[in-house]
Amino acid sequence: MPYLRPLVLLTGQHREQLRQALSLFGIQEDRNLDVMQERQALPDLAARILPQAARALKEMGADYVLVHGDTLTTFAVAWAAFLEGIPVGHVEAGLRSHNLKEPFPEEANRRLTDVLTDLDFAPTPLAKENLLREGKREEGILVTGQTGVDAVLLAAKLGRLPEGLPEGPYVTVTMHRRENWPILQDLARASSGWPRPSPTSPSSTRCT
Repeated sequence: MPYLRPLVLLTGQHREQLRQALSLFGIQEDRNLDVMQERQALPDLAARILPQAARALKEMGADYVLVHGDTLTTFAVAWAAFLEGIPVGHVEAGLRSHNLKEPFPEEANRRLTDVLTDLDFAPTPLAKENLLREGKREEGILVTGQTGVDAVLLAAKLGRLPEGLPEGPYVTVTMHRRENWPILQDLARASSGWPRPSPTSPSSTRCT
């Protein structure tokens, strides 16, 4: 929209994945706090993000802040905006495990973020129901679908998938979360044990 000027503020969290995504979709950052450190503790990270994000939002003249997901960056930047009196919207709002220990600390991050928002972009009707049960206003909730799926579909449409991949179809599996680390090997072994059609069969499916 011509009357909106998006500004991109980064903290540097998930740096390698972030760079790939920015490059893939042609997004330019306006400011990067670059607060990540080796072997950092979560309280220390939060203490670095909060004041720097608050200062950056003021200097950038932000009128509205959108945060996404359930990282510590999501909650800390939402909190910084709230403390500066800037309204906040949460993309991927309302996802819940109802167990603060799993995923940790993401379950707390997303619950705390949704306390601060005036707009919640829920990926599913169930996520919307979670928000309503927590007392959020229905007029402030919009079910958008899963942005991760949208991103994959857009990347495929743009023809910007990694070079050198053989012709699909593909099954995309996300297993990067820390709670999956103990079972990654078993999951990989299970997927490799699936019945495999002939390589020349049109129904042959590869998994990545």
